[in-house]
Amino acid sequence: MNPVLLKPNSDIGAQVIVHGKAMGEMNAAEYHAYKPEVMAAILRSWHRLQSHYQTVLVEGAGSPAEINLWEGDVANMGFAEQADCPVIIIADIDKGGVFAHLYGTLALLSKSEQARVKGFVINRFWG
Repeated sequence: MNPVLLKPNSDIGAQVIVHGKAMGEMNAAEYHAYKPEVMAAILRSWHRLQSHYQTVLVEGAGSPAEINLWEGDVANMGFAEQADCPVIIIADIDKGGVFAHLYGTLALLSKSEQARVKGFVINRFWG
């Protein structure tokens, strides 16, 4: 169901696949420049799924508070803002520091992003 897949092919590059079609191999700078097209593809998938289903659950990638990745974010809060959808932040208690993780994550988000956060889930993930 993922509209975009990044298949790493070296330490500095990945094959970018959008809606099942290989768009080419890109390094980080090339992919960053390509992100507007990626977001458009993601939003097309979002709108298509919303027209067919009452509830659509979207999983982010990594932390929504990775401030070095905010510009052009297509996987976390950047998507949530574009799609105007609510957010639940999930954290793993087995990693340690779960409450600091949740508090720090929320504190680093912008006011509009904080308002999207409707709750937290603390899980215990093994494997």
